[in-house]
Amino acid sequence: MKFHPIWTLLLVLPLLGCDNIASLQLNALNDPIACHMLKEEMKPPTNRQPVSVIARLFPKRSKGLSNSTLAVRIELAEGWHIYGDVPADSKYRPTKIRLNLPTGAKANGDWTRTESAVTQDANGLELYGESYKGNIVFSHRVDTDYDFDPNSEISVTISYQACNDEDFLPPREEKIIVE
Repeated sequence: MKFHPIWTLLLVLPLLGCDNIASLQLNALNDPIACHMLKEEMKPPTNRQPVSVIARLFPKRSKGLSNSTLAVRIELAEGWHIYGDVPADSKYRPTKIRLNLPTGAKANGDWTRTESAVTQDANGLELYGESYKGNIVFSHRVDTDYDFDPNSEISVTISYQACNDEDFLPPREEKIIVE
């Protein structure tokens, strides 16, 4: 019987202490990636800097043909959110991630992501469209061929706007080097 790598990870991760995945409210495709990323050191967000981002490639880079998953983990400070889908006429910026891949690497498919929620005010009225809170994981399949140099730079550019009930920060764009 042949195991798919995702199922192997799902079976092994609980043995490594990754058993609190459900509390992150991630979809099944992102669970093993997010759990591994939680073990990575990440500067925690604060009210002063409410967004922290890391990006990793799984499995690690190698020369030749491979299929990897690039995962971007965003952690937000308590009470803060960033936007998912918003109406076209909204003054708020949706979160967008762009892959920056070297020769020999190509994106395969679309981003998968943590589910977003509808932003509501204290009275339960919908405000701005969809938003993300807490821990968010985006993942994308990346395929490499024999022209891929494992030492070449892979990065993602993420743009977002972070807000809470009192502050609306200006839109921000960050380039994150994938480790």
